[in-house]
Amino acid sequence: MFYGWIILIVCFINVCGEGAMKYLFPVVPLPLIGTFGWSRAATAGIFSVGGVMYDNGSPLLGILLDRIGPRKFFPLGGLLLFLGLLAASRIDQYWQLVLIYTCLLAVGENIISSYTNVAVIGRWFHRQRGRAIGIADTGTALGAAVFVPLAQWLIIHMGWRHTLLVFAFIFLIMLVPLNLIFMRARPEDKGQFPDGTVNAVDPQIREPATLSGENPGSQGMTFRQAMAAPSLHFLTLARLFGTAAAYMVTIHIIAFFIDAGYSEMVAASSLALSQMVSFIGRPLSGLVSDRMGREKMMTASYVLDITGMVVILSLGDGRALWPIYIFALFHGLSSGPVGIAIGAKAADLYPGFILGSVMGVINFGRGLGLALGPFLGGLFYDRTKNYFLAFSLAIGFMLLSLACFWMAHFMGKASPSARRA
Repeated sequence: MFYGWIILIVCFINVCGEGAMKYLFPVVPLPLIGTFGWSRAATAGIFSVGGVMYDNGSPLLGILLDRIGPRKFFPLGGLLLFLGLLAASRIDQYWQLVLIYTCLLAVGENIISSYTNVAVIGRWFHRQRGRAIGIADTGTALGAAVFVPLAQWLIIHMGWRHTLLVFAFIFLIMLVPLNLIFMRARPEDKGQFPDGTVNAVDPQIREPATLSGENPGSQGMTFRQAMAAPSLHFLTLARLFGTAAAYMVTIHIIAFFIDAGYSEMVAASSLALSQMVSFIGRPLSGLVSDRMGREKMMTASYVLDITGMVVILSLGDGRALWPIYIFALFHGLSSGPVGIAIGAKAADLYPGFILGSVMGVINFGRGLGLALGPFLGGLFYDRTKNYFLAFSLAIGFMLLSLACFWMAHFMGKASPSARRA
């Protein structure tokens, strides 16, 4: 049996943990505000400070992944999340949560995030790369769909402190043992070749980039050459603007629904419903990206997301549920494909032995977006007492992300390695 399928399952569980962590904290801000009386900008600013840690840590973590291998790398993330949530459950000062989130939780989530798992999957799969990344990224949707309602229920019945304790042990059990036992860095570690092919010189082993004619000569590229490539800069910008838009919405969407007049459970369930839809949309988007191209798939994704945002901004009145269903459907279908497209495109353009480092650079943009989006959302709310301007800005960021991704495509085709081919 091709061991890559075992790797894919473990990566799926890792990304499921990322989804649980990512969508746990949109449920937590209102209870924190109720306990400590912080402003929404200050509460959201915690995630912005964590985004700075993403900025500084992502390139280094990408290099660390290439150096020590995923078998040691991913359990470290699970341990950091465990310790961070244990500590966060005991806070009584603002600075304590900032320190814990920045030094433990943000780093732990960064380690188990989709970009590190994409780097591993990109080494095991070539011809089915988009499909494999899409399947693994479905873990984000499952993690949110399962754990967001659980977190809201636990907060209502046990309080936010006990909820964080419960999640600390969930992450420890979910992330540490499986990676220690089953994770491997590359097919050669199991005496195999990518996609389960039995012969290393099989003419069918070709990168998707070769099949699409995008960058067939990239396999000798060094990390320094990749850093000088304009395509990498545009992929990083696409990740920055896409993440700023996504987190501006994700961190504040439950508060938006509650302010609009919907109940707390309806608000939490709407986010869970969108992730249930995403559970179907993510693997489908990976398959579509293999067939139609990363750029067309990402364009369709943003069109859906913007449509859902317009519907909920203009028609979400606190009573009618159908705008929530429309938002959940469109946001669910579009929330995952952006990361899938950027990760698959990076794997198309750059060789596997530097892919962890490359994805670390791209995730630097994600960290900037994480620092920018939640804080701006909270700031605009505190100034205007509604989320209209914040979510309108999120739509603008989506358009910028799409433009940068298309530029990465054109620059990738014009790269020196592509011309040599």
